[in-house]
Amino acid sequence: MSTTTLRQRRLDARPPGTAKSTPLDNWAIGHPYFSQVSQWLLQRAFLYTDPSIFLIVGPTGAGKSTMIDQIRREIARDMEPFRTQHPWIVPTVCTESAYIPGRGHDWAGLFRGWLESANEILIQYKCDPDCEETVGTLRGLECAVNSMLRNRAPALAIIDEGSALIEAQSDETLLRTLRYLKNIGNKSKTHIAIFGDYRLAKMVVWDGQLNRRCHLAHLPGYSGEEGKNKFRPIVDKFEKKLLSQGVRCDLLGSLDLLYEQSCGCVGLLRRLVLEAYTESQNRRKPIDKKMLLYCSPGTTAVNKWRTEIRDGLDALQSYIGSVRCDPGRDENE
Repeated sequence: MSTTTLRQRRLDARPPGTAKSTPLDNWAIGHPYFSQVSQWLLQRAFLYTDPSIFLIVGPTGAGKSTMIDQIRREIARDMEPFRTQHPWIVPTVCTESAYIPGRGHDWAGLFRGWLESANEILIQYKCDPDCEETVGTLRGLECAVNSMLRNRAPALAIIDEGSALIEAQSDETLLRTLRYLKNIGNKSKTHIAIFGDYRLAKMVVWDGQLNRRCHLAHLPGYSGEEGKNKFRPIVDKFEKKLLSQGVRCDLLGSLDLLYEQSCGCVGLLRRLVLEAYTESQNRRKPIDKKMLLYCSPGTTAVNKWRTEIRDGLDALQSYIGSVRCDPGRDENE
């Protein structure tokens, strides 16, 4: 189930008169890095004939979950003419990956999520009602997923929060995980797209048989002086969106602050602007530099994000030869 659907369900569940919208609701901004990586994935989802595993990695707030929603919408739109003749087809299936402390990766939950995303019926009879992951139960879910993928033929089987796949795993266990996913893709003739943080990059460095089926794309934040220049039009789009909704604001006047506090990540920028919007509505004041500074996440959080980005980029250098798409890197390097 997509984050957009879940968000709407939460709004629908509120008592009448309490649900409030913001100018940024259901609004996904397109920006250079986002567009390049999403098009990279969409092209390969339709062009590649051999089942592949696509890994999309990036820092917190880079826009990975937003990209999933957009990709699902675009694939559904592109497949609509075909689905009128074949209504049983589903464009994509999507779920989140989860790690259970002391038990490892929640494979049963992942399979159940894919089945629910495809609106499969009688899921409750395909697993133990107490969710006990016995061998038979997990095997039954795996068979149900393979059957669903073969018959419903999604262009992509998507896993969000994919870093849970490698949580607390040894290299040997990680290799088995990758082979397991590859086997699911091969049996069902389905591409699998996994979105997560930089740790996912470990999954591309194996033997040639696995490596040739794994394709890594990097969705970075905007860093350095060049990144800041590219970040400016993104802030401008946010400002224009708010102004079009009658919200008084001056975001470009606080470009340096926004760039610093968001670490050049569009998702973190959105979070900060949304916090400032909420505060401005409460105080009945415009969104200015003072308001944005008040709503900033604070030094501790920002430093934590910067550390994660720096460490992630350092780790990515080990796999840079396997990165098929990296808009944050100079093509002449």
